[in-house]
Amino acid sequence: MDGDGLRRFIVEHRKEFASLRHELPGALKCAVDPARMVVVALEAYLPDPSSSTRKASDASASRRACILLLECLQVVLADPVLGVDHPVVPSHVKEVAKDMAEKWRSRMDVQKDAAGGSSLDAQAFLQLLATFGISSEYDEEELCGLISAIARRKKTPALCRAIGLSARIPAIVDKLVEDGKPIEALSMAKEFGIMDRIQPVSLLKNYLKDARRIAHSMLKSGHSPAAAQNDSMMKELSATRSVLKCIEEYNLEADFPSSPLHKRIFQLEKAKLDKKRTGGSMKGQSKRPRGS
Repeated sequence: MDGDGLRRFIVEHRKEFASLRHELPGALKCAVDPARMVVVALEAYLPDPSSSTRKASDASASRRACILLLECLQVVLADPVLGVDHPVVPSHVKEVAKDMAEKWRSRMDVQKDAAGGSSLDAQAFLQLLATFGISSEYDEEELCGLISAIARRKKTPALCRAIGLSARIPAIVDKLVEDGKPIEALSMAKEFGIMDRIQPVSLLKNYLKDARRIAHSMLKSGHSPAAAQNDSMMKELSATRSVLKCIEEYNLEADFPSSPLHKRIFQLEKAKLDKKRTGGSMKGQSKRPRGS
């Protein structure tokens, strides 16, 4: 099986990503030139502009397959002593990877995608740099900006280390707070042991307050009353769950009691269930229950 065939196989079995992530490193090690094999597969990440347009779902699946291949190849190329942050890459493959990175960067406009909240391309680009050990070719400021777009992903801290941004984490955390991403800021701060740099409880309370304000404003949007109310509930429910998870993960219960949040989640889920039972009609429930 060649690189493109491997990518197609992953796309066809995308529902089995968890098992593939476990099996692929071993399979790649059996290849004569695993790095070259993956590079060939990556050529499909950006479709030829002259080719027919693929369905968005197909394109997304193909790109996720490419990212998975990069992540697994990173394990294969890891220095046996220094680890995955120091890949051992054949020089001829590294040069091809550099050309590919520049091509991706110019055609994907990763900075624009990151600013717009689209993180898939930013993740792929950074993973490409990490896997082939070519992050030194790019300005750290640019890379830090891309990290912000993927800060919520579990693998982001490892990516930061792999592309040499560990020393920039305090500044990245500050920027996440400034950009209104406290959940991401807390996650990064915890991972790198700098929780004392921020005020977790204050950040979470302000985040929840802002989410509730936005949720309330959704009720006045131009959507149908039922749709607006559903959007409003989901916005607050998602934010409340995120805050509750942070309280539990970072042991903040003493300073931020979780019982009012549990109560609010129960109220919102009940309202959502009642709405579903009545076929979307929310008559008689125009006022949402207030949180404690």
